[in-house]
Amino acid sequence: MQGASPLVSSVLLVVAVMVSTYIVMGVLSPNLQRYREIAAMDSAKNVLLSADRAIRELLHEAPKGKRIVTLQAPEGKFRIFPEADLIQFTISLNSRALDPGAGAREEALLILCSPYVTSGEQDLNDDGFPDYVLSNDVLAFGIRKLHDQTSPGSLNLSEEGFLTLINAANVGVSPIFRVYINGMDSSAGIGYTQLVTHGSLEEGIAKVVVNATSGYNYELYFFLFGSQDYVRAYLRSLNASVINVTLELELNVGGIANDEVCVGGSIVSGGSYSGDELTRYFVSVQDSTLSNSSFGLIFVGAKFISLATASGSTSYVVNLTQAYKDNEFLLLVSQIACAELNQTLPPNHQIYFPLAKLSNATSCNGVIDLRYKDVDLVGIEDTELNNFGLVLERAESQGVPKVIVRRR
Repeated sequence: MQGASPLVSSVLLVVAVMVSTYIVMGVLSPNLQRYREIAAMDSAKNVLLSADRAIRELLHEAPKGKRIVTLQAPEGKFRIFPEADLIQFTISLNSRALDPGAGAREEALLILCSPYVTSGEQDLNDDGFPDYVLSNDVLAFGIRKLHDQTSPGSLNLSEEGFLTLINAANVGVSPIFRVYINGMDSSAGIGYTQLVTHGSLEEGIAKVVVNATSGYNYELYFFLFGSQDYVRAYLRSLNASVINVTLELELNVGGIANDEVCVGGSIVSGGSYSGDELTRYFVSVQDSTLSNSSFGLIFVGAKFISLATASGSTSYVVNLTQAYKDNEFLLLVSQIACAELNQTLPPNHQIYFPLAKLSNATSCNGVIDLRYKDVDLVGIEDTELNNFGLVLERAESQGVPKVIVRRR
């Protein structure tokens, strides 16, 4: 710096270093934040996989067998929802490491980024009865509030108004809902509905417990994540050997004159379809005059069996049947045309992303779910901590294997 005093030169040099450091940190900080968040999720993933191995080992041991596990991650927190047999990790993501509503499965874990879901009570369909409601920014799902765990009573899932679905265009349906187990209508019996989650969390959970008049006792679970335009559901039998499970919806969207039924990407008038006839296993009812409002059932389980449609004077009936083992359904609550839905669904039938771009969410929290369909976690209340030890003990059980979970 010719002609400048040593003091001025020193000041200018310091300013230049500060500016260059600011620029470098401005570029690196978001990346460092992203790497730190991904590292925390990776650490939690390994912790949950270790816990899963411990639980699976216990299932092969005699009652009273024990394991000790520690749930710990550098950031984020763990939750246990025993009423959903779920161990979960969540972390706030400030860096857009993942897209809202997007996810993937790794071994026993479901990993995704979820904006908040609200769980609460309201009369969703204005029929004068309270509902347990799960809602995100693109849909609302409700099941009627009926009885409770301590005082179960008579219920019928196929009663009008038991189930309500409302999409992002505020188009709603209350379909007649039926459950068939091994081909037998198991919609009615003694039981209760339950809201498992409360308030705003990264996941909403509700369930139905039924001792059906058909002789089958079961739990039906519903899960909702943020930004996704469908609700996950699966059935767990409590007392008997089950071969297959069917969910059925009887509905109209904008009146049967305007409705169309879509099966595997084609508009159909009715019929039954096996896996050999389809490449994408879904059935939906849509009304193109109502922003392509579409409601239906999508297969995401282990073994597809069939789907069927039929039309009545005022509504369509659609159902989907799959093998009981690792059964899982999506209840579609969206705005997506038949052909577009067919193109969007992957050939492996594994769906962990929004089907239509309906959400305006710009941020989300990381979620890792370790969920058990074949193990009953008992002995612990809802728990939320970032670091705690657990004692796992194999319990005596009939039907679903039980693992007692206690704080260490």
